[in-house]
Amino acid sequence: MLVGSSAAPCIPEPPGTTWMCEILDMIQNDGDEVKCRRTISSERVPFLELKFPRKERSGLEKALVMPSLRIVATHIPSHLLPQFFWKQNCKIIYVA
Repeated sequence: MLVGSSAAPCIPEPPGTTWMCEILDMIQNDGDEVKCRRTISSERVPFLELKFPRKERSGLEKALVMPSLRIVATHIPSHLLPQFFWKQNCKIIYVA
């Protein structure tokens, strides 16, 4: 069970990132497939460091307006994460 205001899987390599985000979303939604299909993965689990041209908000901006308990993905090493991750007592899942 996820506890706290946020969870951020810190994944250094791209393979498995989407898989991990989908698993965490399923856990957060008690395995309810309808809830997990509510929108595309990048909207449910934004990537902290991504900003695409022609998109209205970056991953960080999306994460900041999401209600708690939120899941945010990143490939940023944990020591480079924004300070609010540490101040908010966020949980980090590191996949190696």
